[in-house]
Amino acid sequence: MQRRDWQKRLQQAGLRATPQRVLAAELVLARARHITPQQLHAELAARLPGVSLNTAYQILQQFEALGWVRRLALGARTWFDSNTTPHDHLVCTRCGRMEDLPPEQAQLSSVPQGWRITRVMRIAEGLCPRCLSR
Repeated sequence: MQRRDWQKRLQQAGLRATPQRVLAAELVLARARHITPQQLHAELAARLPGVSLNTAYQILQQFEALGWVRRLALGARTWFDSNTTPHDHLVCTRCGRMEDLPPEQAQLSSVPQGWRITRVMRIAEGLCPRCLSR
């Protein structure tokens, strides 16, 4: 998407197309990725000096409210995932790398009777191939 397209998408969602929001949309929404507010802040600040960490948090919360990202909490760390299709996650406990686990590779074996599941989000922790080879 071009910068103008992001501006239009933000405006259609009822948000002002500030330089910070437009750049955040380009960084977070242009491809499927997992990002922490701290990572987004660093990427924004590299191109827009003076951007605060609070701004990064607020933008991600706004994107979450619009359904553009999903929040993942892992211990004290919060990630935002721009892939909003149903899927699970693999997280390396050594390096922090996070990857998507497609639904066909993760099965929900049983659901208690009377429940209607509307969203499943699981996080499997372990060591990634790179950390295992070290």
